[in-house]
Amino acid sequence: IDGTGTVYPSIAAVAADWNRSVAPKDGGKATGPRMVPELASGDDATRRALVDRVKHKELKAFVEIPPGAVQGDPTARIRYYSNVATDNTLPRWLENTVNRAVLNERFRASGVDRAEVMRLTRQVGLTRLDLPSWDERGVIKETGAIDPIRTLGVPMGAMILLLFVVLSSAPGLLNSVLEEKLSRTNEVMLGSVSPIEFMGGKLLGTAGVSMAVSAVYLTAAFVVARNWGYVDVISPRLVASFVLYALLGVLLFGSIFISIGAACNEIKDTQTMMMPAMMLVMLPMFTWSTILRAPTSRFAIAVSLFPTATPFLMLPLTTIPPGPPLWQQMAGITLSTATMVLFVWAAGRIFRVGLLMQGKSATFADMIRWVKAG
Repeated sequence: IDGTGTVYPSIAAVAADWNRSVAPKDGGKATGPRMVPELASGDDATRRALVDRVKHKELKAFVEIPPGAVQGDPTARIRYYSNVATDNTLPRWLENTVNRAVLNERFRASGVDRAEVMRLTRQVGLTRLDLPSWDERGVIKETGAIDPIRTLGVPMGAMILLLFVVLSSAPGLLNSVLEEKLSRTNEVMLGSVSPIEFMGGKLLGTAGVSMAVSAVYLTAAFVVARNWGYVDVISPRLVASFVLYALLGVLLFGSIFISIGAACNEIKDTQTMMMPAMMLVMLPMFTWSTILRAPTSRFAIAVSLFPTATPFLMLPLTTIPPGPPLWQQMAGITLSTATMVLFVWAAGRIFRVGLLMQGKSATFADMIRWVKAG
């Protein structure tokens, strides 16, 4: 319903252009919905008829353009009526199309050339580039534009995939240890192997499972990257780094979850102890936005060297040019490995006492006392 009496022809022309752009080509399917506008009067009888047509799905919606739209009335609003509240495509298209038509009509009525106004007010775009370099002759070599998929999507995707690998592998150790403890089967096993050997076997088995999961995720990432034209980002270096940090993360958090499972007697008791462990897992996610803005800052370096955060942060940082220096990567791997060994050693002591403990579940203070007592 065009209350202005002037903008409908422009809307119909835009709809025709849209329909031609989405029309099937070479026997294929349409690439979008067709827009079929109709002009109607604004009397009550017509509104009733339009409501009935929308209810009977003869129309998707009907729109009223107020008379004061062209004059710039601040109270004028486009009224969109539909019984499908979740559809945003058509309302957005109509809002943009009507506003363009209204602007054209305002410029025409005022005698101002809109094309000239657009030329005078056109903003200058910004292209983000990496630092240029010079060849051996001293000639400057311009770099290509920075691709947000490579600079943002790849680091974030690598961290999320690594998080999936760790969370799909390590927490299962908690339930496994707790179930075996409740069934008392571990008491027989401990007659043949030491607690550290028994726990180490579980960790290595879980690490093997995590490598299989990693292979599935990396294969899926390769297929997606190839389809999108980014197959070069799945480099051998990225794959090797992913495998390394996945192993570190699974072994590190696996030993933590084994310790929790050995210290508890019921599933509900693990919930309290799981919270600190999950906070350690989620720490990189909480700090990632800050680190992404300044990946070489002191804060980014400090958090990336925090042992439990290193696997989740060092991997995405290596995908952001120029990447962390070698000393930072080696320091992070060394600290994480040392922390993993420490947790494995401490978990062995907790394992030895906790598996034979029944009744009340242990607290963090009890676990520390068991580690000290050996």
